[in-house]
Amino acid sequence: MISLAASAQITGHIGIDSDVAATDTRIINAGTVAGGYIGVAAYSLRCAVTNRGEIFGLYGIYTALHDGATLSNSGLIEGEKIGILATDTHSATTTRTTITNSGQIVGGDWGISSTYEGSTTDGFGNVSLVNSGTISGMLGSFVAAKTGADSVTNSGTMIGNVRLEGGDDIYAATSTGRVQGTILGAQATTRSRAATSPIAWTGAAGMTPVRRRRR
Repeated sequence: MISLAASAQITGHIGIDSDVAATDTRIINAGTVAGGYIGVAAYSLRCAVTNRGEIFGLYGIYTALHDGATLSNSGLIEGEKIGILATDTHSATTTRTTITNSGQIVGGDWGISSTYEGSTTDGFGNVSLVNSGTISGMLGSFVAAKTGADSVTNSGTMIGNVRLEGGDDIYAATSTGRVQGTILGAQATTRSRAATSPIAWTGAAGMTPVRRRRR
């Protein structure tokens, strides 16, 4: 396990690099991690990252989907390009990466991406995102991959488009969930469920969002 106290600071090309050959690595950060390339590289199998401090990098956190990482953030994760990049460019996978955010995730391009470099033509996505904090990006707050099943459950604020691509993707919101942008769906298997009044939605031909009734 790697644990950083609130006063700790780590800098480098990669701030923290988990061993790709390791299993069940635990990274707990309450300090500041800054990488010129990657803040935290969560490459080990079933790597778990808990951030209560600050993580910076070109990519804040980078993990491969087949590693089945669990990421929890109540602090700040900031990437010059992408806040959290969770993808697999080699083959489709049923292993899921789980991201829980109650803090702030910021990306210069994308807040969170399950595609390689934010391109919708690369990568295989299987990301489950539960957001009660704030996620933002200039290109969008979340972008899904061309294949796989990505899900977004939002009770917080997502600043920028939510782009759901191929595969069985879903966006669901509670009454407090807000998207400052457009929810984009590419295929008929993409679905949206919202508990509040109108969200901007663009999907495949003939698609409409499904809304929960107010209780």
